[in-house]
Amino acid sequence: MKHQVLYSRIRAFTLLAGAAVLVALVPSAHAQTVTIAPTSRSLAFSTSQPVGITSATQTVTITNSGTTAVTISSIASSLLDYSQTTTCGTSLAAKASCTVSIVFTPTATGSRPGRLTITDNATGSPQTITLTGSGSLATLTSIAISGNAALTPGAKEQLRATGTYSGGLTTDLTGLSTWTSSNTGAVTVGSTTGLATGVATGTTTITAAVTGTTIKNTGSLSVSGTTAAPSIAISTTTPSIIVGGTAQFTVTLTNNGATQTLPPAAVKLASSNPAVATIASSGVATALVAGNTSITATLAGVPTSAPFTLTVTAKTATSVTLAAPATAIYPLGTDQFTATVHYNDGTSGAPAANTVTFASSSPTIATINASTGLATGVATAAGGTTNITAAVTGGPTSAPFALSVRGVSIVVTPANPAFPLGLANAALAFGPTNNSLPFTAAATYTDNTPRCV
Repeated sequence: MKHQVLYSRIRAFTLLAGAAVLVALVPSAHAQTVTIAPTSRSLAFSTSQPVGITSATQTVTITNSGTTAVTISSIASSLLDYSQTTTCGTSLAAKASCTVSIVFTPTATGSRPGRLTITDNATGSPQTITLTGSGSLATLTSIAISGNAALTPGAKEQLRATGTYSGGLTTDLTGLSTWTSSNTGAVTVGSTTGLATGVATGTTTITAAVTGTTIKNTGSLSVSGTTAAPSIAISTTTPSIIVGGTAQFTVTLTNNGATQTLPPAAVKLASSNPAVATIASSGVATALVAGNTSITATLAGVPTSAPFTLTVTAKTATSVTLAAPATAIYPLGTDQFTATVHYNDGTSGAPAANTVTFASSSPTIATINASTGLATGVATAAGGTTNITAAVTGGPTSAPFALSVRGVSIVVTPANPAFPLGLANAALAFGPTNNSLPFTAAATYTDNTPRCV
């Protein structure tokens, strides 16, 4: 019995192990792969990069060449001398690419080898890129200032400081320099940015001094041309509005070539004809009656803006539509018509009293009250159709509304009533006794509907 138990366990282990080997030999149908550029998987920086000075940027591109997204766990360098920024994030879609930007800032002299490691769930992870570069005690020998030497008032110019080290290496030291202007009345300059701004006609000397050193250089900047006086302007995207409508105005200030939008409440707004349109401190003009008005803006120390002409047009009817409960009625039956007036401001509604007139093209078929719109069918043997319309006074007329009136024929029975001869017998027939002769009137309409009338 013990031998049987042992055999069963060995056999089970063999099957499980065989299954594991089988699974390992079956390739995944959705293998994830990435490619790296440069294909050499190495980046070489300067062999004489000054200690503490950052090199130019080099780039590694990662491309997902698979069919499913790749999860990126980390991107890191093995040496603090190499720092990186990336656009990759934590997931890279199929066929997409992202970049890693790397700079070299040696912290010591000599060879400074490093390695960039990209860890993900793709085949061959982690991917590594060899980084090489050497630090040197090269000293800064000079800097040069570059940029446009002539400005106009209000114009801006980004100045650059380029440092040259022993051994001939050059690098951008704009952000590592302190910038000054000898004549801020002519030109101002950002102390840490090197951004120069022309103020007024004149000349200045710009100085860039590398922080922590005695290296500096100067350059001359001149400003010519007249300084434009500040001005304000007022405008709207809706220069023509309808009575009852509104228009939003905006105010812009231009000073030394720079333009900015001011809140309407910061200026004094006025309408030359407030009976036509008013304007609020919020810059909203409201149309009151048809006409024209000029909107202006005033700001202390700045000339009043050029007037902006706002046109107000009357609210007018553009069309009329008719509606009624029925399109066919019986003789002496009625149909109440209603009119809806549509206006040029996009609104619509019932007409004001006595502004719409209703009419029937065939009054012998149906009549209609001109002010209330109540149509009444006329009794005729043949019936017929009439066109009902509604016209706005001094404005449009609706499309015709076809109203049909059924024809009618009436039969009275008996057709030939007979009475006893003689007045006495007639008196008996029509007296207080029950001796009476009944009559019946039956109407038949053209739609074959019978009715007792």
